Amino acid sequence: MNKVDRNTREIVVVGMDGGLESTVAAYLLKKQGLNVIGLGVIFHEYDYPCFKTWNPADLDKVKLICDQLEIPFYGTNVSSLFYARVIEPVVSTKLAGESFEAIIAWNKVLLETLISKAKQLKATMVSTGHMAKVFKNQKSGVYSLLVPNDVANDETYGLSRLSQAELSMLVFPLAEIKSTEVEKIAGLLGIKFLKDNKASKEIRKSFFYDPEFVDIVERFSPPSLRKEGILINYNDETTVGEHDGVHLYHLNQSELHVRGTSQLDKNLHVIKIYPGKQLVYVDYIDRHYYTHCRLMRFSHDPSMDLSRPMKCYVQTEPNGEKLPCTLYFKNNRTVVVEFEKERTGQCPRGGYQVFYNKRGIGGKVIGSGVVRHAGFFDDGEFRTLPKSKIEEELTGEKEERKVVEFEL
Repeated sequence: MNKVDRNTREIVVVGMDGGLESTVAAYLLKKQGLNVIGLGVIFHEYDYPCFKTWNPADLDKVKLICDQLEIPFYGTNVSSLFYARVIEPVVSTKLAGESFEAIIAWNKVLLETLISKAKQLKATMVSTGHMAKVFKNQKSGVYSLLVPNDVANDETYGLSRLSQAELSMLVFPLAEIKSTEVEKIAGLLGIKFLKDNKASKEIRKSFFYDPEFVDIVERFSPPSLRKEGILINYNDETTVGEHDGVHLYHLNQSELHVRGTSQLDKNLHVIKIYPGKQLVYVDYIDRHYYTHCRLMRFSHDPSMDLSRPMKCYVQTEPNGEKLPCTLYFKNNRTVVVEFEKERTGQCPRGGYQVFYNKRGIGGKVIGSGVVRHAGFFDDGEFRTLPKSKIEEELTGEKEERKVVEFEL
């Protein structure tokens, strides 16, 4: 576990949700001799099923867990902040046919809340049950986020946007142990847990693509922004059906249903969304790929050398693997990512990517950014989509005319 200096850091506020991981985190910190305070955070007051994962279990029952651990407990409500930082941007990006990583925003809200309350309670540390590790370089004073010992349950992707000030107050008691060990410790505590942490985490990671989230978009947006439109076959530009709003779709989505017809060919995927014209383009996904991404709002480790390209690894989604790539640093917090191997499908604008110096235990988060666009080079031309059948025919006609003109 991350060790702490008891002489200078005596009080720690732990985010408690009623699950075994946060409970074990609080227990381990108490065993170190720290003065532990439990904090339950209510993020919203909505009754939608897909929202339940964001809130802790009943606060009264979470308090009972803290009573069993013999630590004080406080509760707080940050629903207005959660709405502004999570719900509103997810809804707006869904309507825009783009992407948004809710887990990143939620973790920021959680940590900012813990730190704010910690200062009020005269605490100098905050903690959660996340599987991650914080390391301080004693020479440079720079804090880094590292992959924990339990690589299979690494949560650094969702925490990658934390600032140096936030990392300096963080301690992760579960950094050095595996989930199986956490479960064994939890079993010895004799506590009835209120949340299934593993299930909740998986739901949070795929929140943006949850079919139930359609109801949320419709609840928090005016009807004028959800207009009917059509689905078009990208390759030949034929209409394949009608839809009730682009918010029903996302890039790379399959098993598409259209209004008034049965399900489309299961091999067709969404490859482009034009919200202004309410157009959704579909095609066979194996025709689409990307080799490069341009990212904006790039944040990086303060000790990084940005003067030359860097070989590293990138994770493009919460459950994704870490892929080899090369980073090229540009102006105004932008970077270009060149993947070692081409990626199938479309990379959505607004998607989030996190970079590591290596794979495996101890891999350091060196940067992160938001996708602006992605594509590939074709005869020196950068394209976001492959040539359609119509484009290929037009290109063929042009080449044929060139040959005829040359012969003449």
